[in-house]
Amino acid sequence: MSRPAPRSLALNCRIHIPLLASILLSPTLHAAGAGWTESARVTELEASERGRFLLRVALEKNSSGCRDPNGFYADYGREGSELMYRTLLEAMTTDREVQLYATGVCDLGGRSGISAVRLRR
Repeated sequence: MSRPAPRSLALNCRIHIPLLASILLSPTLHAAGAGWTESARVTELEASERGRFLLRVALEKNSSGCRDPNGFYADYGREGSELMYRTLLEAMTTDREVQLYATGVCDLGGRSGISAVRLRR
C-alpha cells in the first residue's frame, strides 16, 4: 500500500503564515483580570468625542494586568456610562475615593476597561 503524499511545505506555509500573522497583528485588545480595584482617588477625568471617556486613578496596585496600571476607560455606548462619569466627577470634586470594576479588557495603550464605579468614604 502506498502512503498519501505529505503536504508540501509551501502549502503549509500558505495556510499557517497568514493565520499566524493575523493573530499577531490583531488589534491591541486583549484579555486581563476582571474584578474590583482597591479604593483610590481619581486624578484625571477626560471626556471626548471619541466615544469613550478616560480616567486615571492613584492606585498602589492594579490586578487587572493591563500595561497602564492607573489608566482606565469606558465606552459612552455602554449602558450606565453617563452615571459612571457623573460618579467619577463627583469623586474628583469632593476628593473622595472610588473603586472601579475592571472588565478584563485592555485597550488604548494598555488601559483597563471599566463597567462599574463605587463611591467610597
